[in-house]
Amino acid sequence: MKARFLIVLVTISLQLSIVYGQGQFEYEIITMFADNVVVMPKGVLTANINEVTFDPVEIKSTLLNYGGETISVGFPDFNPADTIIESSRFPGLFARQTAWDRVYRIYVTSPDNRDSLNSELREFPEVFFSDKNGTVRLAFEPDDDYFPLQWGMHNETNEDADINATEAWDLTQGNPETVIGIIDVGVPQDLIEFAGRISGEGPESGDSHGTLVTGVAAAKGNNDEGVAGVTWNSQIYTKDVSGLDAVDIANSVIDAVHNGGAAVLNCSWSSGSLSSTIHRALATAHDLGVLVVAARGNQGNYTPRYPASYDEEWVLTVGSFTDEFFRSNFSAKGHGLDVLAPGGTYADGNTVHEIYSTNFGNTYRYAGGTSFAAPHVTGLVGLLDSYNGLAAYGSNFRNVIINTTTNMYGDGWDDLSGYGRVNARAALDYIDRPNTVYSPCFDNDHAPYRGNVSELQPWLFRGTRELADTHYIVKQYEVLYNAFFTDCDLIDEPFNETPIVWGIDNLTHGWSGANPNGGLRKCDVVEVGTYYVTLRTWVYEVWTVGLDYLGFYPNHWEDCTFAYTVIADATPAPPHSLTVSASPDYHPFIQWQPSPSTNVVSYSIYRMVHSVEDDWVYIANVPASTNQYEDTEYSTPHTGPIAYWLNDADYTVIAVNDYGDQSEMPPFVTIRVVVPAYPQPKPFKQSSPSVEIPDDFALYSAYPNPFNSQTIIKYALPEDSHVVIEIFNISGQKIETLISETKPAGYHEIVWNASNVASGTYLYKINTGHFSETKRMTLLK
Repeated sequence: MKARFLIVLVTISLQLSIVYGQGQFEYEIITMFADNVVVMPKGVLTANINEVTFDPVEIKSTLLNYGGETISVGFPDFNPADTIIESSRFPGLFARQTAWDRVYRIYVTSPDNRDSLNSELREFPEVFFSDKNGTVRLAFEPDDDYFPLQWGMHNETNEDADINATEAWDLTQGNPETVIGIIDVGVPQDLIEFAGRISGEGPESGDSHGTLVTGVAAAKGNNDEGVAGVTWNSQIYTKDVSGLDAVDIANSVIDAVHNGGAAVLNCSWSSGSLSSTIHRALATAHDLGVLVVAARGNQGNYTPRYPASYDEEWVLTVGSFTDEFFRSNFSAKGHGLDVLAPGGTYADGNTVHEIYSTNFGNTYRYAGGTSFAAPHVTGLVGLLDSYNGLAAYGSNFRNVIINTTTNMYGDGWDDLSGYGRVNARAALDYIDRPNTVYSPCFDNDHAPYRGNVSELQPWLFRGTRELADTHYIVKQYEVLYNAFFTDCDLIDEPFNETPIVWGIDNLTHGWSGANPNGGLRKCDVVEVGTYYVTLRTWVYEVWTVGLDYLGFYPNHWEDCTFAYTVIADATPAPPHSLTVSASPDYHPFIQWQPSPSTNVVSYSIYRMVHSVEDDWVYIANVPASTNQYEDTEYSTPHTGPIAYWLNDADYTVIAVNDYGDQSEMPPFVTIRVVVPAYPQPKPFKQSSPSVEIPDDFALYSAYPNPFNSQTIIKYALPEDSHVVIEIFNISGQKIETLISETKPAGYHEIVWNASNVASGTYLYKINTGHFSETKRMTLLK
């Protein structure tokens, strides 16, 4: 019997956008030529365009006319023999791939010329394509019919006025093991958008509020149906609290956490007065590691609304912004506001400026308000819980979201926008490479110690569970603890730079220092260093108002324990003590001391021979067990019947870890090498009584480049000229004016002393009135 194969084609829509203006890419084009059009100097991957042979020569003229400076082999590791490749999955299936050895990166000094340059290059029959370089950002756009109406996910008109959901979906669309809890008016169990993913209680009131909220958070995306929620694959647990009292709401909260397994609770509702019953239920959820997300309210004022306005920082409170990236005028302000998410204009009608979501009967409609801003954040928790092993504690979700917001009205917190708008992609990137998340970290090998102790004072305890809601007389104890990162089982070495640290409240034995504190577990960060963090919690010595002694709550200060999360750059430290000497065979012999990082798996070795290699050239990778390498491509000076000229060669070594993260480039070491394949260059002549007058204006490459503290900039003047030479950083900000004076015709040079500026790439520009050119150089300290 013949085997039958069922082939299913699944089509998804991907929008591919190129982001220009990112670092060096702003200055590059990518061009593919016909065979034998470009002939690079032998053994060179990057060369000045003047040193390269082009056929036809008019291509070189075109490049130079538009500020072309250097040309680099685009795919140095490509083997032309691999143009025909065989499938690894289906033997016998062959395909032809592009001849990547004909593709080059061309650096131009004036990025604004790239469009015109590409246009002229494409006129040559020898040019197969020529485009601006740039970084590629995939934006996953689902095929749902009404996704174009969901500006809060992806805003075509104003890119700031969304949560960057399409970019986040490139990384994850949620985890089916994650449960999000919707405490609302219930959701019908038979809607297509939630099929197979929903449990709990359906609606009692006929109000579609809960259905709209759930659609924003978790409607199934890319199912060719309706809309897309933030987290497509998460499970949904709904509780119908319409018309119920505080006890029923509290039961619903506990049920969603205890029986539903929710990692986050969405509370798109509020009241003007505080209910201790609801407060305790939500506090229990918090102590169990669940994040409570609450809508701040639609009153447009500073009036407290609960649960959004609890005194403690454990509810993540969400306000609203519009599709034009303004705070919605109805969005409540002030105390408790943490972030803003899309909520629309609240225009009481079907309007494209509101939020489009699921409705009863498998229909869809618009709605506006902070009720629909909050589930954007709830859905983001569903994405975070599925990504890169982030430990699923509410403290982790809250801190990642707040630390990755986009400011709206200035840096830091403000009473109109909190910490700013939610950014889903930034939140996922925050816990991705090169960052590593260490969580939870337990470090209780050392004794906590007392900090400040208050005088006896009246204190209102409310919702502590251990004490009745009333006034007491207390002493408040500040309890401190120095946790050392290497004592955490997850961390085996101090960090190179100060990491980001926060406490995990629900794993800490100690209460908040707020008044009233609600009996909530709390772990504050007091100070962070490269190898330690000082943590803080609070305990209370309690008497009744009649001074009857009740003891310490929640425990004695000596019994406090602490847990925390660390986010740190996992990039290894560079190796050190680099030396380069002549081997017995007269080759450069590189040696170094290992990187202090324990996760290094290899070392990459780079070389740059002055006037031969215009940039660093990767030459080898060796395992971490090796700390030396012999560069057999070049020789060092030695006696013998050979004709050669000498030049300087710089060497450096970079540490690489098991994720491919590379250390910073350590200081390089220079050695003299033999360059037999190149003619002796003409000696450089400076202005003198018998001055050599150049034919054209010119600005030469800085030497050395890269450099440590000083470099020499040379230029040529065919006539007396007023010369201005300025230094700029890569962002275009002027750093220094080196010279602004009239100089005679001839060759000149000037030294730039960069001892007072930071390492990085810099641009130097000459302007004579008749001539202007810009080049780049790299400072390495």
